[in-house]
Parts: sequence; structure tokens; C-alpha cells
Amino acid sequence: MITTRVNGGTGDGGNINISHPQFTILNKGQMKAQADAGQGGNICIVAKQFIKSPESLISASSKLGLDGEININSPTVDMKAFLVVLPGGFVEAQLRKCTTKEIENPSTFKFLFFISPCLNV
Repeated sequence: MITTRVNGGTGDGGNINISHPQFTILNKGQMKAQADAGQGGNICIVAKQFIKSPESLISASSKLGLDGEININSPTVDMKAFLVVLPGGFVEAQLRKCTTKEIENPSTFKFLFFISPCLNV
């Protein structure tokens, strides 16, 4: 939860600024910039990716004054386009033997390490 709030009085709510992270993810979270009699704070999010769950809340409000503004500057991405249904069924492990297999031309890697006798230590 990220919150700025003025309890009582005529002060304006504080602003919340999140600038240029790779991702901003709000999962069942809350971001509030609130005031009582003053103006609600502003919320500004500039991110390469902004993902908010339906259960999350972003609010810039005031009980008696003007509400603040919420600005989100991020590309719109439809996450449903990236979802795929995985094939069903289980692998029958007993049918897949875990054994070594010989190959015709195995590759090798050799690392030689030596200390030069001319090196002053």
C-alpha cells in the first residue's frame, strides 16, 4: 500500500510519482492520495509496463474538495494475448528410461594452468 493522506484540515493530499521503472505491478494493492477538505493528491505513473490486478485500487480523492488526477503513462498490453492453454496429460515417467547414451564424436574441453618460472611473486 502506498498512501498519502491529510486527516482533517484544508491541506491538499500529497502526490505519488513513480517514474520510469521497467515494471510496475499492483497485485491486490492500493495506491491512495487523499485529503479531507483540500484537493486530493495526484498520482502519476510512467512505466514501460504497468500491470494492475482487478482487486487493486488507485484513488486520488477528497471528501470535501476536488479530487486529484490519476495519470498512467504506459503502453497498453492485453495480457490475454500472451496466455496459452498448456496441453493436458501427465508424462509416464516409467516409460522414459534415464540412461546414458554414447555419442560418436564427443567434444572435449581442456584447461591447462601453469605458473611461469619467470614470474616474480
